[in-house]
Amino acid sequence: MEKTGLVKAIEQFAVHDGPGARLIIFLKGCMLSCKWCQNPETLMAKPEVWFKKLLCKDKGDCVEVCLENAITMDKENKIIYDRCNQCLDCADACKLKAIEVVGAYMSAEALFKEIIKYKYFFSRSKNGGITISGGDPLAQVDFTADVLQRCQDAGVHTAIETSLCAKYENVWKLASLCDLIICDLKHMDSDKHKQGTGLPNELILENFVKLNKDYQKEIAVHIPLIPGYNDDEENIRKSLDFLSPLEQVKRIDLLPFNPLPIGKYLAMGKPWPYERVERQPDELINKLREIAESYNRFIVSVGGLW
Repeated sequence: MEKTGLVKAIEQFAVHDGPGARLIIFLKGCMLSCKWCQNPETLMAKPEVWFKKLLCKDKGDCVEVCLENAITMDKENKIIYDRCNQCLDCADACKLKAIEVVGAYMSAEALFKEIIKYKYFFSRSKNGGITISGGDPLAQVDFTADVLQRCQDAGVHTAIETSLCAKYENVWKLASLCDLIICDLKHMDSDKHKQGTGLPNELILENFVKLNKDYQKEIAVHIPLIPGYNDDEENIRKSLDFLSPLEQVKRIDLLPFNPLPIGKYLAMGKPWPYERVERQPDELINKLREIAESYNRFIVSVGGLW
């Protein structure tokens, strides 16, 4: 039976999260619940609505179709999310797309057909291709594997971005179909990892070690730098000490904190603990980069660009 998956978006003509020119495919669903999540619309493994206030003309069509009385005429409190059952009728009624559905089901074949349209675009750059991100592709492992296999058969460079927070058999099911794996490493202290993401890190670290043993291609590691959580020198050194013996880890990418997702949280009616937190100063980013470069072991970059 053909696999079907829940896709949030396909970002065209990307030059990050992998080499060359790429498509970034964002899936919905994630095992972690990071407090700083940059893509909160990808956490839930089902379609949901968000509200774009600037597009709203208050015609009231959305109010009329809502049987749960979860829609108001107040732009500042348009959707009462405690009442919303995500039936999506309001989005269908909103012709201006102020209320929009996030996430659509696609077959693996349909997604592949979209991907292969860009094969010439990929071929014009070195190792251009697709990166499946999220959420986390491990949350939709069978669907992701189907898409990756189709791309491999067509000669398209494949990559995933993942937390590695899953059974190793599922990790390997995707890794074996990838030319590149991008793994996130959030914190080396398991208790703090749980505080920030909802789960401890033992399984993730075990999967790093196993993957390094089995995988013969490149592993890149994203370290998202979260102010006051993991952007201290001690945690960065512990992270690099852990990664240094893993021969397949070739690249470290430090990701400075991005405050812009606040708009997504507002659109989804969700609070964000990092609403008033700013990006780290350049001095700190440069210091952490110098620490990573001092290991003389990795290609070190900042910000996801290759």
